[in-house]
Amino acid sequence: MSAGNSTKDPKQALHSPETTEQTDTERSAAEQPAPGLPATWDEIAVGHLVIAHEGVKDGWWEAIVLARDGDMLTLKWRDYQQPNIVRHAGSVALLKPAPIST
Repeated sequence: MSAGNSTKDPKQALHSPETTEQTDTERSAAEQPAPGLPATWDEIAVGHLVIAHEGVKDGWWEAIVLARDGDMLTLKWRDYQQPNIVRHAGSVALLKPAPIST
């Protein structure tokens, strides 16, 4: 490296105070619920991400809500090209929509 080159060390930049401090806007945005993650089972709507059970051997997987008819949800697996499934809203798991308080 030449003497006139002012390249910063990437490892140092990751831990510098200027990269770890959040602005008020960033802090406020971080405290808001994540879009697409319902906070309650009643809030589940089209486009939300939930966790659905596929079976004893297959376990639980991320699914996207395609439709809601009362308490019945039509879901598609987020990461797999499989036929759509129908599940009761109370049978799916929710992801934590807001940051964990410390």
